[in-house]
Amino acid sequence: MDSRSAIDQVRKTAELLRKTADDLVAGLPGVEADLAAGVKAAADLAQTARTLKSSRDKLTEAEKSLASIEDSLIKAMDAARAVLHDPASPIETRMSMLALCQKVFAQFAAAGFAITIPAPGEKVDTHRHNVKGSAHSKHDKAQVADVISWGYRFPSGAEHAADILVGDGTQQDQAEAPPKPPPPKPSKSGIAMVIEKDAEQPEKPKKKPAKPVTVFDQLAEAAERNREP
Repeated sequence: MDSRSAIDQVRKTAELLRKTADDLVAGLPGVEADLAAGVKAAADLAQTARTLKSSRDKLTEAEKSLASIEDSLIKAMDAARAVLHDPASPIETRMSMLALCQKVFAQFAAAGFAITIPAPGEKVDTHRHNVKGSAHSKHDKAQVADVISWGYRFPSGAEHAADILVGDGTQQDQAEAPPKPPPPKPSKSGIAMVIEKDAEQPEKPKKKPAKPVTVFDQLAEAAERNREP
């Protein structure tokens, strides 16, 4: 290769290097922009991670609060049910408590806390009631005779059907026996002592109707008495 050819080759190489340098300089703003975008994306990703962690912590606290609310609600249900089954309470008090409990606990349904409080004589619903056996009652096997536990369905997904006893139809309503007619008046002659003796005899007590077997039968009878004019 002569000197002229060598000079031409050097010139071409220099031109190529110059063009490459110009291209790099021209592309530098784009590289810087991409780098800045990458930095911003990394910052956004870090912020997203912090937000997710905060949301997870809040969700954990909300779950704890929900569990506490559900536990307190179950305790309140047990306490109210204990009053309904307390034999020391008058039947009228129990009847009022049953209606009050149904009204109060129904308000929780709007917040997702569904409470099932069966009433005596209510039709059995397999979706809400869990039949655990039967009890002597005027109600039949398709009706609630007594309650073992209330049912519930909570926002957390926890649910339990109300445990109940159905009736067997053996306990029938018995009307009070009508009073016996007074004995015929004896003649006046020679029976003064007999009359005196009859007067001294105490009047036989009237037979009382059979008492209901279960607490809820008592509630049902009290309701019937309240409806009488």
